[in-house]
Amino acid sequence: MNTTIIVFVVLLVIVLWIQFSNTESIGPQVSISGMRFVPNEITIQREQTVVWTNNDAPPHTVASGQPGIPDGLFDSGLLSKGEKFSYQFNKPGIYAYYCTLHPWMTGKVIVN
Repeated sequence: MNTTIIVFVVLLVIVLWIQFSNTESIGPQVSISGMRFVPNEITIQREQTVVWTNNDAPPHTVASGQPGIPDGLFDSGLLSKGEKFSYQFNKPGIYAYYCTLHPWMTGKVIVN
């Protein structure tokens, strides 16, 4: 009976570890949908990676800076439907970004 309890506890720990690991690996997500970034503002911790996914039919980009004033920190290049771009933020701060093809599409990453 003690062996059964030990096996159960070990299996439970493994299942919880796998679940936690999968959740953690997903990380912060931004969807490009309806010609906008959703959410358009996201707060993360230092050294987290944000993943943007283009769920729109038209292509989009994710470029750091303000429309017409890129700061060169990151630039996804052209993202077709279903494509992803990720960037790891290592320093606290507020990082603005936009779509170079549709400059009214803007967003912000706040890094604590």
